[in-house]
Amino acid sequence: MSARRFWVKAVGVVALLGAATVVVGTPASAAPKPVAPGAVAAALPFDINGHWTDNGSAKPVISAAGGAVLIDMSYAHRPTALGSVLDASSILMTFPDAGPFIGTFLTPTTLRWSNGSVWRKVYGGPTVINLNDVWTDGLTDQHVSQVDGYIAVDMSAVHRPNATGFMTGPDLFLVSFPDDRDTTFATLRAGFVPSADRIVWSNGSQWRREIAGQGPPGCLRAATVLC
Repeated sequence: MSARRFWVKAVGVVALLGAATVVVGTPASAAPKPVAPGAVAAALPFDINGHWTDNGSAKPVISAAGGAVLIDMSYAHRPTALGSVLDASSILMTFPDAGPFIGTFLTPTTLRWSNGSVWRKVYGGPTVINLNDVWTDGLTDQHVSQVDGYIAVDMSAVHRPNATGFMTGPDLFLVSFPDDRDTTFATLRAGFVPSADRIVWSNGSQWRREIAGQGPPGCLRAATVLC
């Protein structure tokens, strides 16, 4: 194979997420397939409409109807991707600034693209507790916010990088701490009163809601006997 032919074959599509251009190989299977005249559009056996993400930082929105699929990429100031359903588990999308990609649904909530990246569907319904608040592990306070199922954890109080995540159900969210890859998810436990609510992390630690003016227990305050 000549060097020129090899170069043409190797130069491919850009990565789906983020503003940076990452060159990867274009699979031959990503080329649009001809549709026979009068053919009925394929349909997915599950609902893909809604917010999707990689780890909570990307926020694409998928809309599908009648075999047609749109992906709103405006969160990254990118043009909308257009495409269609290929079969019961895959879609073919063309990103105007990147090219064609085939997306395969490994599960109804997990989408793997032909460049290797993976999106997860974001749960945007009601949660068992309201996460938008200041939470504490008893030593430091962290602010957690949740909008449309996307999670942000402000770790500036402990001089750590902020974390991002997303809800996968009413009582569970996945999170990505840049400096702690072992802590990957948290479950939510509702208490009888808001101050009894808990965020239970996969490493075993727990955060409780910080109630203004509550302060530490009396036995831990200055000039008192230790607990």
